[in-house]
Amino acid sequence: MCRHAALLLQLLLIQCCQATFAVTQQSPTAPPIRDSVADRVLLKNGATLRGLLVSERPLRLLVRSEWLTEHCPQLLADELLPLLSKTNNESREALRLLLQQELRSQPAVQPANGVADIDAARRALLQDLLERLAQADPMQLPDWILLEFPRFRVQRLEQVTDQRRQLCRLGMLNRIPQLEQLPSKTVQRQLEAIPAAQRINVFQGQPPGQAQDVSLLFEKILAAVDIRSGTASRVIQSGPVCVDEAAPGSISRLFQQAFQQNFQTTLNELLAEASGTAPTPPAPAPLAADGVPPEAAAVALRQGSRTLVISSSVTDLSTGSAIVSRRVFLQRDGEWRQQFALQEQATLKDVPADRAQQLAEDPQIKDLTQIAETFGLSGDQLQTALGMGSVVQTALARLQAGFDEQLQALLTARWTDKSAIPLLRFEESVTARPAPEK
Repeated sequence: MCRHAALLLQLLLIQCCQATFAVTQQSPTAPPIRDSVADRVLLKNGATLRGLLVSERPLRLLVRSEWLTEHCPQLLADELLPLLSKTNNESREALRLLLQQELRSQPAVQPANGVADIDAARRALLQDLLERLAQADPMQLPDWILLEFPRFRVQRLEQVTDQRRQLCRLGMLNRIPQLEQLPSKTVQRQLEAIPAAQRINVFQGQPPGQAQDVSLLFEKILAAVDIRSGTASRVIQSGPVCVDEAAPGSISRLFQQAFQQNFQTTLNELLAEASGTAPTPPAPAPLAADGVPPEAAAVALRQGSRTLVISSSVTDLSTGSAIVSRRVFLQRDGEWRQQFALQEQATLKDVPADRAQQLAEDPQIKDLTQIAETFGLSGDQLQTALGMGSVVQTALARLQAGFDEQLQALLTARWTDKSAIPLLRFEESVTARPAPEK
């Protein structure tokens, strides 16, 4: 009897799980406006749009593209996609003109030599990008679209409270599925389930509805061209010291600087402990107004580079973690401007057990080991340094992958940022056929 009861219980549990799964796969019915987190705009053609009300005059509603695709496909196809295509084509044409001007300013390619090879590589990259821009690529929908409605198109506006509108905004940012179809309490519970450190609270990138600045995109492309053609200066920064990546002895110099800084910090702590005063914090690295260290700018000046790549890392021995970053600057009109920046992190858990030993056998690392021994570092300290070096290398490998992807996107016309939020005005479109909300 007990065996039969247990079997029956298992069957019931399986059936309940299947029923629950079936329910979760269905699109929930939209709650009434009094319990929704989404504002609603009812158009005179019968369409109903749900999203986040940004302003009443002009009437602007922020809508998720995923929701539009599922609930208003006809409106999306008839009105919004043509408007989005027009906006994208205008940006592409403006960018093509800037690239053509850049090509005309490039020197003609002379017989093979070092400088001519670089010029030829740069021209080839620019030419390839121009050809890609001339092709009709499939249009990618952004994550969100900001819609502006003329009054003659609107039948009624239904608004939620400010508190629930805040839930809608956070729900959009944190990618809660079917947000517009969920009751406010469900949205709140799902937001509370996201750890505070992982919760997104503000939109990234340019403000919603702001037109893409083609000149800024052009500058990013110029920096990517310089990096890919080998004309950019690359600098490693450690505290106040910046060294050329390719310069002989640069790694040794950074190692000595790190050791001296650590020694000075330890000495300050001992002196402070003896005197009973708080230790003086180390002076921050000097930065120019544009954020470029003078030493790094001097490297680019010596090499005649307009593009500067600055790499740096921060390690935490207490957690066995490292954060590496890379910033890209372009000099225009005598001013350094940051184009983009990436950051990656790794911990000892991410490193294979034999990685530190492999690192120790590297010829350059052996040279550094000898330098360390002359400074009196013990074997345990060296092992700790090698372990953290492995963590930094792991983080750098991840960073390099993202860096290469960023360059490739800029150089192959795949720079479309899906987090950008275009503004589409309905008065610039034809009247849509009725498309009632599902």
